[in-house]
Amino acid sequence: SVLRFLNITVDQFRWGSSTDHLTTNPVVVLAGPTDESPYKFHPKTWLKGSAELGLPPIPYHVDSDTRRQLATHPNQSVLFVFGAGESPRWQRVAYVTPPMREVVDAIISEQSGWAADRNDPLRFAFFAERHNDKNLTIRSLAMTEILQSRYGLMRTLEPQLSQTEIEDALSDPMLVNYAPLYIAMLGLIEDADAAALVRSMVVRGQRLSLGPRLAPWAVALIETEGSMGVRRVAQIALGVVPSNLETRLAALNALALHGSEGRTELRADIASILHQIAEHDPALAVYAISPLAQWQDWRAQDVVRAYLQGSHPVSMQERIAFTGYLAAAERAENASD
Repeated sequence: SVLRFLNITVDQFRWGSSTDHLTTNPVVVLAGPTDESPYKFHPKTWLKGSAELGLPPIPYHVDSDTRRQLATHPNQSVLFVFGAGESPRWQRVAYVTPPMREVVDAIISEQSGWAADRNDPLRFAFFAERHNDKNLTIRSLAMTEILQSRYGLMRTLEPQLSQTEIEDALSDPMLVNYAPLYIAMLGLIEDADAAALVRSMVVRGQRLSLGPRLAPWAVALIETEGSMGVRRVAQIALGVVPSNLETRLAALNALALHGSEGRTELRADIASILHQIAEHDPALAVYAISPLAQWQDWRAQDVVRAYLQGSHPVSMQERIAFTGYLAAAERAENASD
C-alpha cells in the first residue's frame, strides 16, 4: 500500500482499521447511556451478534460532551466492537450520526468480500466516492481507506477538490497524516498550476534533502510529466544532482512504484535507471534489485554476483536479497528451457 511505501504505519490513523473492525469482529453494536445509567455505555442496537452472547459490560465512561451530544440528538450513537481471539475486549470505534450509520451498514453488508481483500476495487470505489464528504468522520475514514490501498487503485481516484483546496489541506496541521494523498491528488488533476507546484516541490525537496518526504512529490511528478518526470526523478536517484542517501532512496522508490503499478508504460525506461543504480551505487543496489526481481528482469545477475564476490562490502540482509535474486533468476531460466 501507499502507507508502506511511505513508511507510515496504520496506527497513526484513528480510522485506519475502522472498516476492518466492522468486517472482521463478530460483535458490532451501537451504544449510548440510559436514563438509569447515564455514565455508562449500553448496547442499544446489535448490528452483529446479540445480547444472548452474555458479553461483559462496555467498560468505557460516557464523557460529558458525548452525553450532551447524545441527549440532544437521540438518533446518534457510539460504535463499539467486541473482538475474537484469546483476549477479546470492547473497543470504541466511532461516533455515529445518521450519515455515518449508512456507511456502517454498507460496510457490514459487504463484509465477506471486503474482509478478504483490502484492495477490492468495489471497496476502493465505495470510499473514493466519499473522499470529499461533508461529514468529517466519513471523509477521514474514506481518506485513510484510500491511503491503505495500492497505488494502482489510488491513481484511479477522480479528485473532487481544486488545487487551492488541496493546498489549503496541505497547510492544515490537522491533516498532516493525509498529506501523501493530497499530494497524489495534485498529480491526478489536470491543472498546469498544480503540475508546476509539484515540479517546484521536487526541486526544493532535492535541494533540502527531504528524504522520505520527497517520495510523494516525486510520484506526483512522474504522474503529471510521464517520461520527463522519470528523467527528472532519475537525476536525483542517480546522484546527478546532489542529495543525501535517504533522498536518493525516496526518488528510487517513486520510480519503482510507477514501474510496478503507476505509469507502467514507462517500466523499460525505469528499469534501465535501476540497472544503473544497481551497478554504480552500492548503497542503493539492493533497493534497485528488488523491483527488478518483481518485474522478472534478470539482467543484473553479473552485477549482483560481483557484489557477492566482494566488489563492495555487503550486509547480511543485502547478501540474502542478492542470493534470492540469483536463485529466482535461475528458476526462471530453468522454467523457460
